[in-house]
Amino acid sequence: MPVPRISGRDPNALLESYVLLSAVDALGQSYDYLVIDAGAQSDVPIGPIAQITARAVLVAGNAPENSIDALRDQMLASGFANVTVLTGQAPGLDYAASSSAAA
Repeated sequence: MPVPRISGRDPNALLESYVLLSAVDALGQSYDYLVIDAGAQSDVPIGPIAQITARAVLVAGNAPENSIDALRDQMLASGFANVTVLTGQAPGLDYAASSSAAA
């Protein structure tokens, strides 16, 4: 079977790619947690990712509550069994602490 190629920057093709889903599945078997940054709200279908993982985290920031609820409902309808929502301003990093930790 030839390896499918994904050209351009088509997020739909990427999310529907057997190669990506296989990689995510393999990583999921090796690690307890995976972070997939799916970017801002978009029309990209997340169903393929939901089929290989039960949980998701929606980082909503300071979005309006009705938008957050709609996105969470969309994620649940796509197949995620559990969606945790994080809201509010992200905490700032203490530059001195992050610099010394990196050294």
